[in-house]
Amino acid sequence: MTEDPTYLYNPPVAATHPPWYLVSEPESAGARRFPFSDRLEVGRLRDGHEDQSGVLMVKDQTVSRQHCVLTRPTEDRCYVRDTSRNGTWLDGRRLVPNIEVEVRPGQVISLGKAHRFVLEGDSREPTTDDAGDDIGTMSITAMSMTTVLVGDIHDYTGYVQKAPSEQ
Repeated sequence: MTEDPTYLYNPPVAATHPPWYLVSEPESAGARRFPFSDRLEVGRLRDGHEDQSGVLMVKDQTVSRQHCVLTRPTEDRCYVRDTSRNGTWLDGRRLVPNIEVEVRPGQVISLGKAHRFVLEGDSREPTTDDAGDDIGTMSITAMSMTTVLVGDIHDYTGYVQKAPSEQ
């Protein structure tokens, strides 16, 4: 097990894919690389869970017990899912809870008050052979929440016709 004042991590033993890395505070001299192959769970450190493999534990009360999960269903793809109360951000945009979003090498995952991680790994871009046609754009379906406000002003058309143009 690797120990650090902020992070505790015990890499998983079994691996299906070559490892990718979640790099903590990449721009600092104390950057740490956490290898993972198929799945990496990130959560707050709790007593009695220090020896769990494949779980990156963060010593911070603003990080949820199970904050986010990174999965790699294939060797060249990685997805992140927010399972927290305080939110997980990908390149500065908050993720919709419980929706998997593809994350690519070089993107920044932020959680808690001050924890930034960069994903490192080999990723090839989709080609026309992968999609089976030469359209070039692959569709991705995801659920999203939307709020729609509908309003009506009584006799608006009549009001606009009678009002001077500067109003």
